[in-house]
Amino acid sequence: MCRISAHNKMSELLNRNTDPLFEKMEKIFKERDAEYKKMEERNRVREEAVKEKENSLKKQEEQFSSREANVRQQEKEIEEKMQMLEEKQRETQEMEKYLQKKRLELEADEQQSLLDNSILREEIRNEKLKQQRLSRELEDKLTDLGYSSDNFDPAVLEEKEQKIKEQEQEIQRLNEENEKWEDKADEWEEKESGFVAQIDTLNKEKAQLWKKLMGVEDESLPEREEDVPDKTEEPVEERVSGAEEPVEEVEEVEVVPEEESVYAKEEENLKEAMEMDTPLTAEGFYNYLQEQEVGGVIQLRHAKQGDMVNIAISQIVVTVVFAEEAKEGWFDIKKPFSNNHKLRRLIRNWNKNQSDLTFQYDATDNTVTAEGDFDKDQTAEELLRYLDRLLDTYFDTGEEE
Repeated sequence: MCRISAHNKMSELLNRNTDPLFEKMEKIFKERDAEYKKMEERNRVREEAVKEKENSLKKQEEQFSSREANVRQQEKEIEEKMQMLEEKQRETQEMEKYLQKKRLELEADEQQSLLDNSILREEIRNEKLKQQRLSRELEDKLTDLGYSSDNFDPAVLEEKEQKIKEQEQEIQRLNEENEKWEDKADEWEEKESGFVAQIDTLNKEKAQLWKKLMGVEDESLPEREEDVPDKTEEPVEERVSGAEEPVEEVEEVEVVPEEESVYAKEEENLKEAMEMDTPLTAEGFYNYLQEQEVGGVIQLRHAKQGDMVNIAISQIVVTVVFAEEAKEGWFDIKKPFSNNHKLRRLIRNWNKNQSDLTFQYDATDNTVTAEGDFDKDQTAEELLRYLDRLLDTYFDTGEEE
């Protein structure tokens, strides 16, 4: 406003005075006014640019604020998702621990079940062997009594057992009487020894009487002493054997030890014959396998149910058990097989056609097991040949059989 008023005043002065100086001044003022207008226009343009820039910055700020809000929302969502993931991860870890615990429990239960099944199977085998042993003992007893198992009559067996008891009692009574007779024989032997001593004394006295009566010299006395016993032996024997008759009974009692010695000799001969025909043992079979060099890994082990020999050839494992106090042993042969319909049908056919063998499939270790018995009276060569035949028949060609 000051600038405009000054310009107006200057214009009034110029109007009143037409001096060139004033014209020049007016020109200067016009140029100045033009410069001011340009400056104002430039300032206006700048102000508009600043306002536009300010508006743009405000928009950017709003955008940044919106983006920041979005980022914060996303961060919040991500944090929530992370918490959910951590919770799921924690639940997963707990589930893994639970599953691991259950897996260990199931494995322990499975192992215990396998062990229980194995123990039960061994107990069944022992019971089977026990029943076989009792059956054979009964058959042997019936055979000794003159009866077979076909016409077995319990009443007859009881009668025979009663007779055996009576015979045993009679034998015991005779043994007691025999002991009494032996005591009497000892007494008679003592009396006989006394009689012999008395006879010797009488012979000496008689020899002395002969010397006195016959006047025999000392150097000839031994010849007469030799003659005296010859002459006196007959009366002595007559007195001992004739006057004392019980001595003969003593001689009859002394015959008993001779019979016992005969029985002892026969028993010794029988024992020697049995030793020559001893049953097959695990150690004997093991030594035979070592001599034959059958190959594989051969082990001799000792167990409660009896000594056993383990043979491992490739994937086949053969276990031969020699049970104690039993005429028979048993064996099992194991080999891995793939479970399929054909194998199951083969096992059914094998069990149907083989009465002396039992086949079964174990799904826990995917193996087929063949179980059977053998007679320990056979030789190691016969047993090995029998096992070789089973291996060639059932386990040689694998699943194609």
